[in-house]
Amino acid sequence: MKKVICIIGKGHSGTRFLSNTLQSSGVYMGKELNPSMDKGPYNTFYNIMDMPADYASPKTNLPFNSEWDFSKMLTKLIPLDFIDKFKDYIKDIEEHSGEVAGWKLTESNLVYPWMSRLYPDWYYLHLVRDVRDIFARPELSDTLKHTMLFNIPNYKATRNKAARTNVMRSALNWKYQLDIVKSAPVKNYMRLKLEDLVVNQDEEIDRLSHFLGFQVKKLPVREEVVESWRRKDFESYTNVTGRKSSNFNSNLYPFLDNYMEELNYPDWGNE
Repeated sequence: MKKVICIIGKGHSGTRFLSNTLQSSGVYMGKELNPSMDKGPYNTFYNIMDMPADYASPKTNLPFNSEWDFSKMLTKLIPLDFIDKFKDYIKDIEEHSGEVAGWKLTESNLVYPWMSRLYPDWYYLHLVRDVRDIFARPELSDTLKHTMLFNIPNYKATRNKAARTNVMRSALNWKYQLDIVKSAPVKNYMRLKLEDLVVNQDEEIDRLSHFLGFQVKKLPVREEVVESWRRKDFESYTNVTGRKSSNFNSNLYPFLDNYMEELNYPDWGNE
């Protein structure tokens, strides 16, 4: 039986490095790949990645809602249109004749409950990065339909690149994507931290090899990706009011406290 590995993780979490690692280890990562190692055909996936937002709901109507209910995605029938288009998207993976295949597209987090229901036997690698290193790196999932579930005052989801820098939205999206993955546990799941892959690479590669059942190759790492937020000028970060702030204050994001503690990220709350 062919083993399929799916890399999940918010944009700019280091998923390209993990995808390169698997490809260098002999894993087929798809027929169409861009420089970020995202698997195409991209428009096929982009046509379905907003669908789950209609099945999730905020748990409150308060501004900056940080809790969501994903139960409908776990219990109701998966739309046939989604199933057909997703199967078309992974056609190259399913048709691959080798023993191991994998793929990644950072927006796959948004469809994870449906994807994991359709393919419960896949191996899911979930890569996480310190939210402070995500804040200044806006990406597509920061502006999609699911972000309307955050109840940010005067906010409208848009794919306009000029509207993608908003620290509160990025913070809520980071938690949203962790929560949506946690909502749908699967038997073959492994969460990794980018920082551990860099600082403790030998240990993490051994752990990854044991989980996947084959030897994973070690690639050169970029040590500067660890805690890069310490070297950033927060004046470049637009805050929730649209004004620029010269100081970063983690107290503005109490909804992240539990994850930051669980993931053992340093100096949270000491800014």
